[in-house]
Amino acid sequence: MSESARIQNIEVLREMKAALLDFAKEAALTITAVDADVQRVGQWLTLERPTYWKHEVRRREEQVEAAKAEIRRKELAAHPNPADTVLERKALKRAKDKLERAEQKRQCVRKWAPAWEREAMIFKGGCSPLNEVLHREIPAAVARLDRMIESLEEYFRLAAPATDSVSAQASGSVESMARSHEQALLHPGDRYGPLRRHIPTPAERTAYEAYEMPRIDWQAGVPNEADAEAISRLDTWGDLPFPAQTVTVSWRSLKDDQVFMVRLPPVEGAERPDSGWYIGPVENPQMPGGTRVCTVGELVQQVPGLATLVALREGSLVVLHRGIVKAILDGGDRDVWGVARAGPQG
Repeated sequence: MSESARIQNIEVLREMKAALLDFAKEAALTITAVDADVQRVGQWLTLERPTYWKHEVRRREEQVEAAKAEIRRKELAAHPNPADTVLERKALKRAKDKLERAEQKRQCVRKWAPAWEREAMIFKGGCSPLNEVLHREIPAAVARLDRMIESLEEYFRLAAPATDSVSAQASGSVESMARSHEQALLHPGDRYGPLRRHIPTPAERTAYEAYEMPRIDWQAGVPNEADAEAISRLDTWGDLPFPAQTVTVSWRSLKDDQVFMVRLPPVEGAERPDSGWYIGPVENPQMPGGTRVCTVGELVQQVPGLATLVALREGSLVVLHRGIVKAILDGGDRDVWGVARAGPQG
């Protein structure tokens, strides 16, 4: 029995996707903060406190010995008469009490340090299912939502010409309908292909200053495991560039949640070996916010998930949005990614 879907507002899917991403981000930050607190307390119990109370016990032992020595000194000074050592003996008792408390503290630290380690391991084990959800299930769910959104958008685009089919047939405009259908199918290339107009020229790429990649806050994400495997099976997938080859990077793309990556022909005779890759922002690509070059090795070291993408061949263009591969175009701006995803479903 066939079932029909009643779709009234595609924005609900977008809102759900945004809510999932916000939850994943907040939950990951919370786990990281709590984990840092757990490690900090563990270090305090296993390193700082034992060292402190060891030195404190030794210091208070010296105070006890000093109090005893003061009593002996006073007794010798008063010999053969009895010495008045009431104050000195009170000081000795206080020193012994302090030494006893220090010993108790040291024993408490010895007792609680291993107990804390056990509890910390139980905590980390308890967080494993949530980490699995955050790093596997939510990215997979977001990817499914993204595919649903794209499919529905394409459905709506195709539905519009269909509603006008009667008038189109009346006017004999079947050819016009075919063109509309074809344009809808070529949407990724039409939408993202123009990004190639905003890439630096070979002369500009050789003139940019090389820099050591700082610690970056990469927001565009990386393909999940399933998508990375699918990318490695594309005809446009090749060999990973050498680590010493350079990548031209827009500063804005390091913090934007949607970027495009395009592999250009390497600059021949350049002083630095060029991989051909350029990374820029999808929104306002004409405003890169400053551009520099780094090495492939530096980039992949900080964002390992990009290794699959930078292995794509010359001419490839990738659009990445919060870990979702929006499109992969070949040198002719054909959407090889959409074809690859549709293949297994057929």
